Amino acid sequence: MARCKVDCSSSPTLARLLRKLRKKYRHIESDLAAIVPDIEADYTYNCNANRVPKRKLALEYWKYDFGSTDLQRSPRNSFRVVGIFLEHEEEGKERTLYLSIAYFKGDKDDVTEQEVLDAVAKLRENMLQEEIPEEPTPDPDSN
Repeated sequence: MARCKVDCSSSPTLARLLRKLRKKYRHIESDLAAIVPDIEADYTYNCNANRVPKRKLALEYWKYDFGSTDLQRSPRNSFRVVGIFLEHEEEGKERTLYLSIAYFKGDKDDVTEQEVLDAVAKLRENMLQEEIPEEPTPDPDSN
C-alpha cells in the first residue's frame, strides 16, 4: 500500500475554492475531511484514485472522488479533489500530498494543466511566506 501524509490546509487555492463551494454545499469541508484517512492509507487506490499522466508537467498529481451529504450523491457523481506531490518519490520516505483544487463534477469535467500550475505556484508562495520569519520592528525607545 502506498501511504502518504495529506495536507488540506496549506493551499490557498483550495481554501478559496472551498469557500466558494460552501455557499451551495454547506458540508463540503466535512465531506472532504472524511476521505483524507482513506487517501493517506493508500493514495494510489482509494477514493477512485486517478493519476494524471506526466505530459508537460513534471509534477505528480492525483485526482480523487468524494461524495456530497448535501446532494445525497455518490462520490462518482459529486466532487473531485486534486492532490499534488511537490517532491519526488524516494524509497522509505513518506511524502506529503497537498490537496489543492476541488470542484463539482456537474460544473466542470476536468482541471487544466494551467490550473494545476497556478495552484502549485500559489502553494509554494504560501509555504515560503510561512517559512520566512517576520522582521522584528525596531523599538524607537531602545536608543
